[in-house]
Amino acid sequence: MKEKDRARLLLIVFSIIHIATVIGFVIRKDRFFAYNGVAVYIIYLLFVLYEKKRGILLENHIRAMIIVVIIAHSILGQYLDLYHRSKYFDSLLHITGTFSFSLFYFSIINKTLQPCYYSNLFVFIFIVSIGISAGTLFEIIEFLLDSIFNSNNQHGLVDTDLDMVMNVVGAVCAGGYVPFCKQK
Repeated sequence: MKEKDRARLLLIVFSIIHIATVIGFVIRKDRFFAYNGVAVYIIYLLFVLYEKKRGILLENHIRAMIIVVIIAHSILGQYLDLYHRSKYFDSLLHITGTFSFSLFYFSIINKTLQPCYYSNLFVFIFIVSIGISAGTLFEIIEFLLDSIFNSNNQHGLVDTDLDMVMNVVGAVCAGGYVPFCKQK
C-alpha cells in the first residue's frame, strides 16, 4: 500500500471515529465538547488541504500518532471523562500529545522549508523548543476557553504546572527521537 493510500485510509478511519464521537456528544446534549470536536476536525481537514496544496506528505506514523492523541482526548478524556476519573490520564496525554505534536510541527517545518543541513544537537533543541512552545500555547488556549466559556479545562495552578512539566517531558522525548531515528 502506498503512503498516500495509507494517509487516505487514516483520514477515513479518523473521520468515522471522530464524527461518531461528535454525534455522541450531540446526543448527550454536551454542546461544548461537540463544538470542540467539530473545531478539531475542521483544523485536521485544513491540515490535509495544506498538505495537498503544498505537495507534501506527512509521515504516516506521525499522522497516526496525532490521530490517536485526538481520539484519546475526545473519547477517553472527554466522552468517558478520564480527565476527572483517572489520576494519570491527563499527564500521560500531555506527554504523548506534546511528543506527537512536536514531531508533527517539526515535520511540517522541515518539509516546507527544506533546510539543507542541521546537526543532531540543533534538531534536538529545535524540536524541544517547538514542543514547549506548543504546550504553552495549548495551556493559554485552555485558560481562554475557561475564561470565555466558563468551562473547566484547568483545575488550578498545580494542574497547570504539572501539565507544563509533562509538556516538557514530551518535548524532550520528541527531541531525542528524531536524531536517534535519523542515525538508524
